[in-house]
Amino acid sequence: GIAVIHDMDDDLGRIPVKNYAFAGYEDPNGHSWKWCELACKNATMVTTSTARLRDVYGFGHGRVIDNYVPGSYLDLPRRDSDILGWAGSTTVHPEDLLPVGRSVRRLVDEGGRFIVVGPQSDVRAQLHLKKEPVYTGRVDIMDWAAGVNLIGIGIAPLQDSLFNMSKSRLKV
Repeated sequence: GIAVIHDMDDDLGRIPVKNYAFAGYEDPNGHSWKWCELACKNATMVTTSTARLRDVYGFGHGRVIDNYVPGSYLDLPRRDSDILGWAGSTTVHPEDLLPVGRSVRRLVDEGGRFIVVGPQSDVRAQLHLKKEPVYTGRVDIMDWAAGVNLIGIGIAPLQDSLFNMSKSRLKV
């Protein structure tokens, strides 16, 4: 007699093997994606951020609820700059930078500035940069928008994969 609503934001059955979360979701005795799927089957309703996720986890009772940003994000001062940046980490987005590697490397080689809003990871290796980019370090979720606001030109590359096809339009 109690309604259960389950929210799914990622296609857990398609987490890339190189993503640090993969092992946890593949473990049938741990936080397996199979348990999430079973929970969705038995829920009263499943909410997702994309139609593709609804098709995977909705089981006829799924609803898409679009993602939005808090209104407070709109209060941040606008800063124009030529700083190219990526808000992410290769630990959770292990190959998403690969499609833009040559472009970023060329920009940096020609004197452009590139920063990463997030912890140090193997961005240098993936982009074949001569030196480490500037990293902000881990950014608390309450400071996330301000961290991203350090970037003048943001990039949000996604490797073409079934996992990324489920990402909402608010990837960054």
